[in-house]
Amino acid sequence: MIANFIKQSATFVFATFFSLVMVTPVLLAANPETRYTLVQREAAFEIRDYPAMFTAEISMPGQRDDVLTAASNVLSAYVQGDNLSKEKIATVKPVFHQLAPPLTSAIRSTTKKKSEFDQNWSVSFSLLGNGPLEDFPRPGDRRIDLIEMPPCRMAVLQFSGRWTDSNLDEHRDALARLLKEKGLKPVGNPIFAFYDEFWQPFFWRHNEVMWEISLD
Repeated sequence: MIANFIKQSATFVFATFFSLVMVTPVLLAANPETRYTLVQREAAFEIRDYPAMFTAEISMPGQRDDVLTAASNVLSAYVQGDNLSKEKIATVKPVFHQLAPPLTSAIRSTTKKKSEFDQNWSVSFSLLGNGPLEDFPRPGDRRIDLIEMPPCRMAVLQFSGRWTDSNLDEHRDALARLLKEKGLKPVGNPIFAFYDEFWQPFFWRHNEVMWEISLD
């Protein structure tokens, strides 16, 4: 009886995992992505021109991963109807995550202790629509800001893997080196972009680190 129970449990777990893996790409494909114009591509490195975007954003102090989880929960509630209009709001990928407010320096030294990143982090959901900003439902939670982001040119490095500090830092540093090598002038802080849900297998995740670059 015990052996039969174990066999049935193993079958259920495998079937559930298989279903999740097979269905995940379909669910993700149904969610549109932020529009941009591709300017240049070299393997995983791209330069893109983005039009104006509308986002719902929260800034919180704390550890990066803790803020990402907490802020995402609040923003998810907002777009699911927890707003003054009680309306659901369509969003587009990705979710943006960065230090807030942006730094004024260009490429910083990347030899930093983790404690230096226990600062204010912002998390932004991209809202589907062409505006104006007043057309989007007002948040009931005062921590949420609705923001119109102006058009910009972004340098982007794509990567996969877990959302760990070490993985994010590694690719942020790699993008910083690329910008320096190519003579591109970064503006503000790098931005992490996450395109997948947390349950997506880490080896299939589409992540990016983005850095606005000066057109001057």
